[in-house]
Amino acid sequence: DHRDLHYPLRRQRQMCIRDSLLARRLYCQECGRKAHGRRKAGDLHYYYCGARRFNLPCTARGSIRVDRADAAAWGWVKELLTDILGLEKSLRKYQKQQMEMNRPLRERLEVVDELLQENQEHLDRLLDLYLSEEFPRKLLTERKVRIETTITELQEEQVRLNALIQEKEISDERIKSIIEFAHTIGEEVEEAEEDFQTRRELLEVLNVTGEMATEDGRKVLYLHCMIGDTKLVIASKKTHLGGSPSFH
Repeated sequence: DHRDLHYPLRRQRQMCIRDSLLARRLYCQECGRKAHGRRKAGDLHYYYCGARRFNLPCTARGSIRVDRADAAAWGWVKELLTDILGLEKSLRKYQKQQMEMNRPLRERLEVVDELLQENQEHLDRLLDLYLSEEFPRKLLTERKVRIETTITELQEEQVRLNALIQEKEISDERIKSIIEFAHTIGEEVEEAEEDFQTRRELLEVLNVTGEMATEDGRKVLYLHCMIGDTKLVIASKKTHLGGSPSFH
C-alpha cells in the first residue's frame, strides 16, 4: 500500500512540530485558533493558523518558520531569567495585579465562609432542639435537610472559588521557586541553549503563550508570560525586539 510508505514521513513531521518550543502555546491573532505546524520543504517547519488545516474561516494566510519563532521566544525568556532582580520585581508586580483582579472572587469567598459558619451554627442549634424533643421531629428533620443541602452547596462553591484563586494567582512559594530556578538556569544558560527539555520546562514554568500575526508585510510574534509581554518581529534573517535588532 503506497499510504504505508508515507506513514513514517507523516509521523516524522508530526513529531518535529510536537517537539518545537512553542507547540501548543501559539495562536493566530486574527481568529484566536491554535497554531499548527507543518514541513514545507526539506527540514524547514512552519507555524500556521489551525483554521487552514480544517478549512475554517480566517483571513490570516501567512506562516512563521518554527526555528526562528522558537529562537526568538527562547531569547526573550533567557533575557528575562538572567536579570534576577528584574525577574523578582516583575513577579511581585504580577502577583499584585492578579490579587487585584481576584478581589471579587475573594470577596465572594468571604461571604461564602460567613454563610457556612452561620448555617453550621443553625444546624448545631437544630440538633440541640431535636434532642430536647421540644418541637415535632418531622418539622426539625425537614429543616435539617434544607440546612444540610445549603451547607453542601456552599462547600462546593468554596472549593470552586479557592481553586480559581489559586489558579490565577502566584504564591510567595511559587515566586521563590521560580527565582531559585532562574538562578540555576542563569548559571547553566549555555547548557540550556543545547537542552530542548530545559527550555520547554522554562516556558511551562513561566506560562509563555503567544499570538502570531502579519503586520505591514512583516511576521510578528506577541509573547506573554507571568512576568512580562513583548512584541517580536520575525524577519527573514534575524529577529527584532520592539523594532530593534535583538535576537539572531
